[in-house]
Amino acid sequence: LGEIVQAAEPHTEADPVGLLVDLLVAFGNVVGPGPHFVADSAQHPARLFAVLVGDTAKARKGTARAVVRSFVTRADPEWADKRNTSGLSTGEGIIAAIAAADDCRLFVHEPEFARVLRVSGRDGNTLSPVIREAWDSGDMCVLTRGDPLRTTGAHMSIVAHITREELRARLTSTETANGFANRFLWIAVKRSKLLPSGGRLDDATIRELGRRLGDTIAEARRIGRLRRNDAAERLWDSLYRSLAEDEPSGLLGGAVSRAEAHVLRLSVAFA
Repeated sequence: LGEIVQAAEPHTEADPVGLLVDLLVAFGNVVGPGPHFVADSAQHPARLFAVLVGDTAKARKGTARAVVRSFVTRADPEWADKRNTSGLSTGEGIIAAIAAADDCRLFVHEPEFARVLRVSGRDGNTLSPVIREAWDSGDMCVLTRGDPLRTTGAHMSIVAHITREELRARLTSTETANGFANRFLWIAVKRSKLLPSGGRLDDATIRELGRRLGDTIAEARRIGRLRRNDAAERLWDSLYRSLAEDEPSGLLGGAVSRAEAHVLRLSVAFA
């Protein structure tokens, strides 16, 4: 993943941090729920939700998505064609999108996350609880209707975009108190450089790195439960104690209060 970011970075105005995070989320979804770590009886695969936060039309959030998609499409064209969607509106819609296919994976690109925050705050809307269930276990249900909807074992990942101004205006204490916000990685991004004539990332590089990414995905799919060796266990012990210290108060504290689980899932993706 780092090699892909390094190869693409000189040829795009996208923030390399945005490239890497988008690629991590997509990679974890393509691989699926097989590789996972178990903590407190809960399975943690590389199922990630991330929001890229940056100035509109300046932070190149959409550019990062386009660059990553070019590599992942080479690695797994069927996934790119059939398991990608955009727009989050209702919990019922999410469940229906997963249930309609014989595949537990779904990658969601949400370019207007401010709309999601607005919609999820409406009385009776099922989006927030279903997204929380999707992050936790993939067992999602909507019972507040005549014909209840359910799906189990779903593997949904989200990359979303929002501006800083929209985030300040739309993220409320409700989303932080109910655990919606802290299931997302909040990533600050900005334009990395000016390329008036655009980048020159050649097709041969995309083909080669896409092929290698595909090989890595195929190998990762054969992995099940992960365990740490002694050195990794010592490192995790130190990190866990640091992450478990008191968080900031208010909205910020509520939004970053699931740090241990996020780092654990990132470690699964990198492993």
